[in-house]
Amino acid sequence: MKHLLITLLLSIFTLHVSAQHHDDKVDKDKLKTLKVAHITEQVSFTQQEAQAFWPLYNTYEEQRDALQEASRERKKENLEGISEAAAKKYLNTLLKIEEDYYSNQKEYYLKLERVLSAKKIIKVIQANRSFRKKMIEEFKDRHKKDVKK
Repeated sequence: MKHLLITLLLSIFTLHVSAQHHDDKVDKDKLKTLKVAHITEQVSFTQQEAQAFWPLYNTYEEQRDALQEASRERKKENLEGISEAAAKKYLNTLLKIEEDYYSNQKEYYLKLERVLSAKKIIKVIQANRSFRKKMIEEFKDRHKKDVKK
């Protein structure tokens, strides 16, 4: 009976985690779709520009996300009682991640210059910012509604 109960609880937990992972994936996909639509609407790409832009953008976003995740993971580390040598190594790692982030961004802009005008690159930057701002505002509004409930 005890084994049956443990098995049942593990099954329920596994299903819950799996469903949550699926929901997170759906949310990320939905957010990405909204972002693509927002950028497309704001920039007004020609068909040729869109075909050249989106692969560059997707690669840049993947690399940027990986660097941000690496930075977040490093910042989660427990630094209590760290030695001076380990602290220097930690700082150098953070600086390397920052250098890689800006190097990636510079490379991305250089590649974009081959397929888009400077004006459209600025529109892409502005569209990214306005999308992020829009999502933050929506999150704040939802949070306010949840608090009122």
